[in-house]
Amino acid sequence: MNLLHGSRLLVVARTSSAGLLAGCREDLPVHAALYTNRKNSLTKNGYPIHIAGAPGPSPLGTGETTDPEARKRRLPHLRWLPLWVHRFNSAVRSPIPFAAPVITLVPAMCVHIAIPEPTGKDAEYNQRSLPAYLAALRSAGATPIIVPLHEHQDRVARLLSGVQGVFLPGSKFDVDPQRYGEAPLPECGEPDPARAAVDELLLQDAFSLHKPILAICGGMQSLNVWLNGSLIQDLKTAVNHSPGREVEEAHPVRITPGSRLASLIPRGSAAEPQVNSSHHQAIRVPGDGLRVSAVSPQDGVVEAVELDSREHFVLGVQWHPERTYTASAFSRALFAAFVQAAVVWQPRRIAESTVSA
Repeated sequence: MNLLHGSRLLVVARTSSAGLLAGCREDLPVHAALYTNRKNSLTKNGYPIHIAGAPGPSPLGTGETTDPEARKRRLPHLRWLPLWVHRFNSAVRSPIPFAAPVITLVPAMCVHIAIPEPTGKDAEYNQRSLPAYLAALRSAGATPIIVPLHEHQDRVARLLSGVQGVFLPGSKFDVDPQRYGEAPLPECGEPDPARAAVDELLLQDAFSLHKPILAICGGMQSLNVWLNGSLIQDLKTAVNHSPGREVEEAHPVRITPGSRLASLIPRGSAAEPQVNSSHHQAIRVPGDGLRVSAVSPQDGVVEAVELDSREHFVLGVQWHPERTYTASAFSRALFAAFVQAAVVWQPRRIAESTVSA
């Protein structure tokens, strides 16, 4: 496989034979070689190599190597994304001696993420909203697998057998209140049975096999109801939670200390980051196993939930990080953490699952 041509590449550094390697879900050939770094770009034989990462110093030269002098070397311009790195227990053979830091290259798009069409009733809405989700997932290093809402269940099951994570996007429709034991209010929007049915299949698969889940806006509400939680059918607070798609900073969120979400706040960011907002419903009672990890400080509206488990990555946010992926380091961190969880995911036998619908 020619890893230098026709592929978007993930650059990972390692400095010892038992060092760091990108964790792909596929068994792929690994090419290792020495590369030179010039102005934040790596090249070899004239081919440009994409550096996947976030601002920060490179750890190259800080680990153990077979050459003591190599410990003094630095490549200060290399950017690094530690979330992508997975430490293997066994040593990895290299085609060259580790006399200096080695760059290992693997295809970055080896993780497949299932994402349902946002709605089963509004093709125009799907065409408008879906590209931002797909772009964010691809930028984070994943290959999104779109799940059509009108496919047969056996076809959806076959799609799910090849994915390592589940992403639930927002929707213009509301969750049917009857699913959480309430009659619909006049302000409640109509439900989308096709989307609800596919969400059911995706969530069942993800919880049975402990696949990572990231849920956005209406996707978070769907997740919550699937776990026996309930919703506020129509928000009436002093905060405008639907100021429009163009507003990138609608209100702050107060993040629960010690939560998974708190660990994703970039260094130097505000303690209560600003988020966009595009919803008229919210979580009333969190579902089974979910903990509140962020609220709107002015009105207490739940803005994020996560599964109370360090082993299973399940995170839902009420805002839309895909819309601010380019501008917000926090948004990029959410997607990076989710994709990294998919990278290291290992199949779990259904009998071992501790959470079920």
